[in-house]
Amino acid sequence: MKKWLSFILSLTVMLSLMIFTVSAYDYGYSETLNPGDTISLTKDMFVTDEGIILNEYVPLDTSHFTVYRKSFARGGNLVKDVRVNGRKEEVEIVMGGNENTVAPNSPNVILSHLSLRCIRSIRADDGTYLAKSGDIYVYQGTLELTVGATPEIIDFDREGTYISLISNENKFVKFNSTGSSYGDITIDYTSNATGKMRVFDGQRGFLYFDDYVNPSFSSLNPSAYIWAVNLGDRKLPSTMTLYLYADKNDYIYQNTSGSLRRLGQNDMTYDDSLKAWKIQLTTAKNFIISDEPLYATNSSNSNNKEPLYSPEDEEYWINKYNKPLDEQNNNGTYVPTLNPSTGGYPPQPNPFKSIVSIAITAISCITVISIATSSLIFAKKHSSKPIIFKRKKK
Repeated sequence: MKKWLSFILSLTVMLSLMIFTVSAYDYGYSETLNPGDTISLTKDMFVTDEGIILNEYVPLDTSHFTVYRKSFARGGNLVKDVRVNGRKEEVEIVMGGNENTVAPNSPNVILSHLSLRCIRSIRADDGTYLAKSGDIYVYQGTLELTVGATPEIIDFDREGTYISLISNENKFVKFNSTGSSYGDITIDYTSNATGKMRVFDGQRGFLYFDDYVNPSFSSLNPSAYIWAVNLGDRKLPSTMTLYLYADKNDYIYQNTSGSLRRLGQNDMTYDDSLKAWKIQLTTAKNFIISDEPLYATNSSNSNNKEPLYSPEDEEYWINKYNKPLDEQNNNGTYVPTLNPSTGGYPPQPNPFKSIVSIAITAISCITVISIATSSLIFAKKHSSKPIIFKRKKK
């Protein structure tokens, strides 16, 4: 009798704990996120209709679970992915949307349902089921998110202020005066360039920077050292004077969706004291800088390449009818390895030149062999003598 009472008491305690645990799982998320951010939901937030929780003994991974159903009352188009992360044993909700989207004043992503389905049964060591194939686990919380960029307040006075950006950093800023109606702002792009602009109280906009160089550009001149200053493509908060730190003999190109245009004297001027090219911008641009000229592939004939010179350059006319011979590889691109000693890329072999060289060498060898053979035949004809065998006298 005592054993039965002890068992009933233990069962009552376990059930009460389970009921308390389930009722306590009223998770709620309400926060502002940037596009690309991720919300992580732990597995104990998912419960079956019978009140069974995904506990620590159940592995939450793609071998055993999949996202069964997901629906959003609002903003489903701003959600890029809902997935099971087996390494962390979590369910991740990845935000999408444009990185330049401005966050609204109220939630624009509201989750109405999220559930997981067990696709492979899981047993304990004694054979009992921890999770059965086909079981559905439903997220117990609420999810209300505001997805978009929230402006970072940048205070300034008559002396202005200073902003620093590292590669792949995107800032949505709003300028706030602390005593002056305007101020001169300096923006540092990790020593690759400096931007200066005069802003007024309340102005806002996006500031972006990355120094990524698409590997396909290396095919335009394999021996060139190429680097980039990409400021994005949005309208700037105010007119900017960009100081692009590069040598006076370097080649400056504007990159528009992979198409390069070399900038000339009408686009920029060189400041000898700062060792920088001075460019006026109202809209952000993407610049490619090279220590050697880059060559654009002619779309009508992929084997012909034209130098990216402007007609105002002497090289434009010198190279107009002297197109370098070269060939691309099988997939139409080059991806050479960077030379650490020079900072550039090693020259690519020219198959056409190699074939011509081999052909010339072969013809030369055949000619030499022919001459040598003719000389030997001629020598034998004129120097041969009859051979007389003499017998010894007995």
